[in-house]
Amino acid sequence: PVPSARPVVRGPAAEVAPASERWIVRSTGAARSHELRVEALLISRVDSVERTDTLQSIARTTWTYSAVPSAARVPARIAGTLTAFAASVGERSLETPVGPSLPLTYAAEQSSPAEQPQFTLPRADDCGPSSAAVALVRELWVTPPETLSVGREWTDSAQFMTCRDSIPITVTSTRTFRVLGAERRSEGALVLIERRSSTRMSGSGTQFGEPLEITAEGEGTMLIALAVDGGAIVSGSGEAELRMEMRGRRRTQQLVQRARIVLAAR
Repeated sequence: PVPSARPVVRGPAAEVAPASERWIVRSTGAARSHELRVEALLISRVDSVERTDTLQSIARTTWTYSAVPSAARVPARIAGTLTAFAASVGERSLETPVGPSLPLTYAAEQSSPAEQPQFTLPRADDCGPSSAAVALVRELWVTPPETLSVGREWTDSAQFMTCRDSIPITVTSTRTFRVLGAERRSEGALVLIERRSSTRMSGSGTQFGEPLEITAEGEGTMLIALAVDGGAIVSGSGEAELRMEMRGRRRTQQLVQRARIVLAAR
């Protein structure tokens, strides 16, 4: 993936903060509202036949992050509502897919800052449309250290179940964050963060009565503007590529998805 331009942040011209400065990030527990947009190019190859499709989706959500002291050994909790979700293929207009009933409630828990939150509602291994619709909100979850400075890095990871064509898939995700700097604006300080992610998937099942094995790997890069007051993403943009192979007894299908993701607070 080619790193995207610096994320667009609303507000007047920013003053760049000194590199020596430190920022204390405090989560307030206040409700957060975001819009997520994805534009993707999907290239599919079966034998010598190649097909290209374009995909788009948009989602809007309101959610809260309730952190607790780590000494309590009680997981932090996420509770939210997906208020809008629409998708399209090719030149078709965006429309809500048949299946998920909106508004759609979801919940997740996070055992430690080094672990990405895990869905508890709907369950991650749920192959229904509701699970697919809320999967995109993972892009909004970031748990920075309390004190940030230029060059500071941290990592989180997760292993969870998802579905592709009703086949259960094990996903392993690792994300590395690095502080690039900060900007002071009228609404407060925004810390600029680069996020690099890597993903691996594997699973097997049956499709149309035939055994099928799925493997995939991908990488992504995103630039994020994070509010010091509240710890929520104000804006972000980036690219990701996922390469998937589905092997059956008779044929092998290869898929490449190149996506651009844009996040914005509402």
